[in-house]
Amino acid sequence: MITLNDLTELYSSDYFSQFNQNYILKEKQDNKNALSEVNVISSGSGVFIKPEFLRDCEKIFKKINNDLSFRDINDGTFIFEKNNQQFIIYIEMKSGYSAVKKKAIKQIPVSSIKIKSLLCNLQSFSSLNYKEVGIIISYPPSQDDKYDNKNNAMVFDHKSSYINSQMGCENIIDKELRVNKKVLLEAKHFPNLPQDKLHKDIKFNKMMVFHCPVSKNAETIDLDKFK
Repeated sequence: MITLNDLTELYSSDYFSQFNQNYILKEKQDNKNALSEVNVISSGSGVFIKPEFLRDCEKIFKKINNDLSFRDINDGTFIFEKNNQQFIIYIEMKSGYSAVKKKAIKQIPVSSIKIKSLLCNLQSFSSLNYKEVGIIISYPPSQDDKYDNKNNAMVFDHKSSYINSQMGCENIIDKELRVNKKVLLEAKHFPNLPQDKLHKDIKFNKMMVFHCPVSKNAETIDLDKFK
C-alpha cells in the first residue's frame, strides 16, 4: 500500500497526515450552523490526503460545462488498509441536503480521477489494488428540501413519472441515496465527463457512494461501516 513516506518523496508533506484510527475532519464555514467538523474513525490505518492537494492544482484542469468541472475537489481522501484490503475513501461534506444531488455526486467521480492521476506518479501505487468508496456527509433533508424530507418511497413513486422525465438518472441517484443511503455511481451516469483520452488506470468506472446523515457538528463517522 502507498505510504506517507512514498507520498512525501514527491509531494510536500503539508498535504498529508498519518491516519491512525482517528481523524478530525474540518471544513471552514462562514455560517456557524453549517456542517464544519466530523470525527472519522476506523480500525484500519493509513494516510489522509487533505483537500489542498487538489485545490492547489485546480487551475491546470479544465471546466467541462456549468454543472461539471475537472476543477471540482472533495473535502479529503483516506487511503488505508484493513484486514489486508486496501481502500481509497473520498469524503464530501455538505450542510444542506439539496447540495448532495446538485454538487456532491459530481465532485466524487472527478476527485477520484484527479487523485489517481497524481498517485500514479508513484511506483508503489496501482489503482487495481484499491477498493474506492465515496461518503457524502450532510444534514438530513429539511422541510425546505425539494422532494421529501422523510425519505418516503411512496412520495417518490407518486412523483416518479414527472421527476424522471425532468432529471433522468440524476433523480434515480437522488432517490437511491434518500431511500437506501447508498448508490452505485457509474460512468454512464456522467455522459458529459470526458474520459476517452484518459489512461485506463485513472478512469472513473463505478463506485459505491454512501450518504451519511448527521444531526450536528462533530459527530463520529465510522469508515468501517461503509464498505
